[in-house]
Amino acid sequence: MAGSSDQSFDVFVSYRSLDRARLKPVLDACERYHLKVWLDQEQIPPGAPFPEALARGIESSRALVVLISTADLGSHWVKQEVNLALAREKRVVPARLEPFDVRRLP
Repeated sequence: MAGSSDQSFDVFVSYRSLDRARLKPVLDACERYHLKVWLDQEQIPPGAPFPEALARGIESSRALVVLISTADLGSHWVKQEVNLALAREKRVVPARLEPFDVRRLP
């Protein structure tokens, strides 16, 4: 499924690589609802320019689900993805992976 430029997706999943092992429940829920998911490890071909691939993925998705954990609080890429989705007027759905003080959100 590499190369998402001419495909459309229901959901772009934004997460920090440290949380990759915690993706399964989110992906399972998307599958139950028959949502087509844009996921970096499936959609970005080797050697593709990373920022451009992310931008195309967000552009081709109806919504962005951002997985939030204490690891994400300082993630440059997660912030970039959320900001780009908001700038494109995409729906942004936060999914908290663990309890934390929301006042720590940037």
